[in-house]
Parts: sequence; C-alpha cells; structure tokens
Amino acid sequence: MHQGTAASPMLISFDIDGTMAFGEPPGPVPVSFVQAAIDAGHIVGSASDRTTAGQRRLWAVHATAVRFTGHKHHLGILRERFPAVVRFIHVGDTEVDQRYAVKAEFEFWHVDDAPAFLGRGWPDLGIAR
Repeated sequence: MHQGTAASPMLISFDIDGTMAFGEPPGPVPVSFVQAAIDAGHIVGSASDRTTAGQRRLWAVHATAVRFTGHKHHLGILRERFPAVVRFIHVGDTEVDQRYAVKAEFEFWHVDDAPAFLGRGWPDLGIAR
C-alpha cells in the first residue's frame, strides 16, 4: 500500500451522520482522528447527504479545516479535482456510502471496523494513535 506524503497525499472522505462523532446519529470517528489525518498531510473532507454549506458549518464549529465538502454521489469529481492523489478512501456507515465509493473507484472503509482502525491508527496512512 502507498503511504501519503507531501508529494503523494491520499484523499480521505468521511460521511457525517453515523460516521463522525458529531453526526446524527453519532458515529465512532472523533474529530481528533480527522485532524490527525490532516496533520499527516492527507487531503481530507466530507461527502454526505447533508448540504455542503451545512457540512462546512459543522467542520467550522469543530475547528477543523477540511479541503472539501460535497455529496457522496459526487465522489468521482474529487478524482478530477485532485489528480495527484494516488489513493482515495471513503469512510461511511451505509450500503449507499459503499455503493458510491465503489462507483467512484474509492476504497470503502465501514465504520463497523472503526474500533480496530481507531485503536491502532492507520499506520499505512501515516496516522498514529
């Protein structure tokens, strides 16, 4: 697997509801984990069913400067917007998240696996816990 560096960052997209700790319903991914991905040099944002303005407000309330917000059915646009990225990941909680991630040729990481990846970090992404 590739590791993200300043020369080859990875793009990580997070669903909000059911995925992020501040979602409705809350999910298992804390804002600190998203910030760790940003600090590791990755391109991080959200793809959700919420409006983009609503997503931007949520990230601002949590003092997290994400690089993008959008709708999960538009994940493919991110490939065009960030052509230097070598690895695309979408983290979500539903079959809809998975369907759109696969359609956009993203890896899909289900939050049911969150205890494992949150507990050990994502060493292959350069994110320590």
